[in-house]
Amino acid sequence: MTCGGAIPSIRVGFLDRVSGSWNNESWAGLFRGHILPELLVHKIASCYTDGFGRPTKEIYAALGALILQQMHDLTDEETVSQYSFNLQWHYALDIPGETDEAKYLCAKTLWSLRHMVAEEGLDRELFNATTETLTKVFKVKKCSIWDGILKRSAGEARES
Repeated sequence: MTCGGAIPSIRVGFLDRVSGSWNNESWAGLFRGHILPELLVHKIASCYTDGFGRPTKEIYAALGALILQQMHDLTDEETVSQYSFNLQWHYALDIPGETDEAKYLCAKTLWSLRHMVAEEGLDRELFNATTETLTKVFKVKKCSIWDGILKRSAGEARES
């Protein structure tokens, strides 16, 4: 389990050989290179204890799956399926290995992690950190999105 401050080094393995550069140039490459390393794993790592209970899923991948679930507006069952079978998800989440064990995420694990994130009040922090990362990557002014919405709303109000 990885729960320290740094994400494990990106491996050169099966997915890198199979997928080539198309994953690096897709949303999966953006997620893996920019969002995954910035996840607030250190804020929930203390909730996990080595040697107690069943081994936990790799925390970066599981927390990343929660974000991808929201990004793609998926149910828990759909998220588990994407986590298990979608090569882009495997690449984006830097899932270590090609074993069934590495690529399996139980719906209960996903639910428990989401519950823990909500209980700790990290849902808003995760959203804000992801948004902050994306604004840096795309060099977007933080208020420009809201400015556009407000300007459009003001224009629509004048036309009414």
